[in-house]
Amino acid sequence: MRTLTNSVTTTLIWAALIALWSILGAAPVAADHTFAGIPAADFPPGAFNDGGHYKLADFQGKLLVLFFYEDSCPNCAGRMPAMDAIFQQYKDKPVKFIGVGPHDSLADVTGYAAAHKLHVPIFADPLGIMSAAYNRHPISLENVIQFHVIGPDGREAGFLGIPLPKPEEIDRALVPVKWKYKDCGYEQRLAGAIDLLEWNQYEAGVKALRPLLKDSNKTVAASAQKLYDAVKAEGQAWKDKADKNLDSDPASAYDLYTQVAAVFSGDDLAKSVDEPLKKLKSTKAMTDELAARQMYGQLYQVLAKVNAGDKNAAAQVAKFCADLAAKYPGTPTATKAQQIGQRAGSASAGH
Repeated sequence: MRTLTNSVTTTLIWAALIALWSILGAAPVAADHTFAGIPAADFPPGAFNDGGHYKLADFQGKLLVLFFYEDSCPNCAGRMPAMDAIFQQYKDKPVKFIGVGPHDSLADVTGYAAAHKLHVPIFADPLGIMSAAYNRHPISLENVIQFHVIGPDGREAGFLGIPLPKPEEIDRALVPVKWKYKDCGYEQRLAGAIDLLEWNQYEAGVKALRPLLKDSNKTVAASAQKLYDAVKAEGQAWKDKADKNLDSDPASAYDLYTQVAAVFSGDDLAKSVDEPLKKLKSTKAMTDELAARQMYGQLYQVLAKVNAGDKNAAAQVAKFCADLAAKYPGTPTATKAQQIGQRAGSASAGH
């Protein structure tokens, strides 16, 4: 939570900027695709106002729009009703909107969403780690809200215009993005399972689908079997990719095998990954990676205690990440921890 002095000072600064803006009539910032194609940075360990735990993989195959805002800016607050209207306009499209509160605690973003009636998840970014990863256009007089588009391949697709993204910009970004199972003629009773599957919640989706495979309504059962077969074909593709990556990228192979085992539990496909999973777990590379992941999970506890602007906490996070990287060098999780530690330090220093 920001101190009262900092809050008052920041509010006065923004009030002066907004007054200057109204006098100068600053022009909106145009859409920018300079950084398109760069792998998007994932959410660091932390909390969302809706209690969710999201990662970029949840939106694979769909469009994700991240919007960063300055909570002490009156002009930002004034735009929130229009922003939420845009979000609701696209609620049935293959796109999700997630807010990010730079240097805000969970209490800050929860209160902000309630006060401005924002019906989207908002990530509390108390150390500015997420905002540092997307610092393409620093917050300025013309740029107090930022919209970053993540494409279906998990790469940055562009920076939308300011003050608000135009529907035509979102529509243009949505052109290559399609539903995988919706609108494919499945029975309506499969809608719940389909929605989970569309957003890559495969384990929950297949769990919801299984009872319908034995439904007394033969039409529903046949539709459920058709969908299950389609999802199982995806599962076979995961296994094939894991087999291919077994030596070159063991961590990726492990994750794919684990996903197959969890989603298709009890199925022959799940049984087919038992042996490769067992072999992977016995290798030093995977043993180190799994240990690094376990240690990385402790970051949630560290960041849960962070207050916005607490430079000592930022130093603790940076040290924790450096210690992890030193203990498990060369692992994918060590690389991820190093990036978080660097961003925590740089964001805190520049805030």
